[in-house]
Amino acid sequence: MRIHRQRLQRGLKCVTIELRTSEIQELIRRGFVTEATATSTEAIRHALYAFLDRNLSAPV
Repeated sequence: MRIHRQRLQRGLKCVTIELRTSEIQELIRRGFVTEATATSTEAIRHALYAFLDRNLSAPV
């Protein structure tokens, strides 16, 4: 519960998603993750963060 509250305070929400192989391949094609690390859950998580930051961040 403490971690949940900390996320809320930082404006974050934890979600679980399922990715298709084709979506992971697209992350590779776009350079967000490498072929060698694409089997790592942590590498895919970081790739998704980078993708979302690049595509959904509000302009400053």
